Amino acid sequence: MKKKVAILFVVERGYIEQQAMLLINSIFRFYQGKNFSVDIFTFSPRENFKPSHAVLDFLSQKVTHHFNDNLNTKFVEFPLINGHIGASFFETQFPEYEDVMLLDSDTVFLNDFEFMMESENSGLFLTPVDNKGVGTLGRSDKNHEFWEKLYNFLSIDKPKKTITTTVSQDQIWPYYNAGFVYAKRVKGFFSQWLNTFESIYNSNIRSVYSGKNGSKSIYLEQVALALTAQKHKDQITLLPNSINYPIPFHPRLKQRAEALSFSDLTHIHYHRWFQHPGFLDHVTSDEEKKTEQYRWLVKQLPLQPTIDETFKC
Repeated sequence: MKKKVAILFVVERGYIEQQAMLLINSIFRFYQGKNFSVDIFTFSPRENFKPSHAVLDFLSQKVTHHFNDNLNTKFVEFPLINGHIGASFFETQFPEYEDVMLLDSDTVFLNDFEFMMESENSGLFLTPVDNKGVGTLGRSDKNHEFWEKLYNFLSIDKPKKTITTTVSQDQIWPYYNAGFVYAKRVKGFFSQWLNTFESIYNSNIRSVYSGKNGSKSIYLEQVALALTAQKHKDQITLLPNSINYPIPFHPRLKQRAEALSFSDLTHIHYHRWFQHPGFLDHVTSDEEKKTEQYRWLVKQLPLQPTIDETFKC
């Protein structure tokens, strides 16, 4: 009997609708299913953001189950926690799934990913954040007091090791990207993560770092991930660079000695950039445009609705 793995992500009205459909199509295209059974579960957890009837019909044909329940009633103004609320709910409803992968909807697979599931190791499989952002380099960092307060507030042992951010290459206290979180036989992890987020959100502990809209709550879901993961610090495995790859920074990352080509990428995180008609050509070379991965992906783009913004690099 094949081992079952659950892949979870959010589908809401707007940008995320076509993003989620692309992700689903990529799973079916690039997952070979030799040794594992992958089941897809999607969530529309906010009352006023349900997908269109056309998208719901697509989901009914493609995914194992779509939850249209209003699961996010406490943090409606904070959509970044939608997936974690859905994953926590999923754990209680489907305890038979011991391997659970939570993805951001704005990601896509470009190659077969069964190698991640073949490992017999249990634990958390994570990727570092791209850039330091709200993270801390150490005591001299203006954000350090924020992290110190949180570890003390939650009575969690402080980190003794650092990790390296994927783009800026900073050495920071462990701080992971929430776009790809794979929990293998870590019982109740997503509920622990949600509880940590709620504790932080309801406290008055905030970073000096602000988002574009001035919010001090920016990235609290990722901060909560770092703190929850620290409770399982001996079970953390950092995924290879080909997973959750920050494709907006591909032109910069290609300059490194250990650079990955477009065809080497297993899973990429694109944010809203696949809504931009010129983005994929901007980040790929002429040689990369000859690859099977590019040829498949370019036919799916741009996603709707389109945007017109300045590229990061």
